[in-house]
Amino acid sequence: MLLTEAPITQEKMATKLAGCAPGVWRIAKRGGGGNMTAPSLLSAGLVSVIPDPQLLKTIDGVLRKEGATDEALLRILQLVLSRFDCATGTIHQLDQSGVWLELRAQVGIPPVIMDKVARIPVGKGMAGIAAERKEPVQVCNLQTDDSGVAKPAAKETHMAGSIAAPILVEKTILRGALGVAKPVPYEFTADEQALLMEIGATIGRHLGGATKQAVLDQYFVGVRAKLIEVAAFLDRVDRAEGEGDYRIAAFREALKALDGSEPARARNILLALSDPTTAPVAAAKGKAASGAWPGED
Repeated sequence: MLLTEAPITQEKMATKLAGCAPGVWRIAKRGGGGNMTAPSLLSAGLVSVIPDPQLLKTIDGVLRKEGATDEALLRILQLVLSRFDCATGTIHQLDQSGVWLELRAQVGIPPVIMDKVARIPVGKGMAGIAAERKEPVQVCNLQTDDSGVAKPAAKETHMAGSIAAPILVEKTILRGALGVAKPVPYEFTADEQALLMEIGATIGRHLGGATKQAVLDQYFVGVRAKLIEVAAFLDRVDRAEGEGDYRIAAFREALKALDGSEPARARNILLALSDPTTAPVAAAKGKAASGAWPGED
């Protein structure tokens, strides 16, 4: 464990914690001081956990600049390992079937078990279970664990304290799994788990396609204005005198495609406004396109 029952000064605790997890732990210097046990520091509010915005910013910057390439993910994994003082780690991405986690980056995985790590089914092993449960899964010592959470081959890594966290976006959408391990027995704190989840969320935003929330955030306001413009156009047509023609008829027919449930509305509207015939015409009628097919007549 990171914190112990042994009496320790605030200064020594600050040094110890900063060395194990730089940038996360902060000692709140209040009046008094003296020797306090680590649990006392926690309960007294003298030790608090803060996020690591610089690491998250660096990870996001790498992915924005280079994309989620294998090289970029490897560099990010190395940053994470350094951050958590770990020797081994993996980044897996969920495949399109939603059944398998495929290895994208690794550090320290022995060649003898690479085939078992390269593709992991969701629900199996630490990474698979973390992905299935959508929450971190950890083992304090892989070498002595008999819980069945870790696969037997995991002992071949010669690691001990290990954790796998799901890569989630918007807290529920699974994109993969992130795993790190230490060569010594270790239990990752709730705050360390939370930071791993934040790191995973940052990586996840660059894996896979856009989420519905991302699309709505980017396009809704602009499309809303266009929808109002369409409504205003129809109002102007209905208020105008005289008869309409094939264009407004085709327009109203095309609008019916918006009620569809499949993501092919743009294609269906384009087809509804286009000439469906395949035979070439002898001569074009007029110089400008009308935007809708007038029919055979």
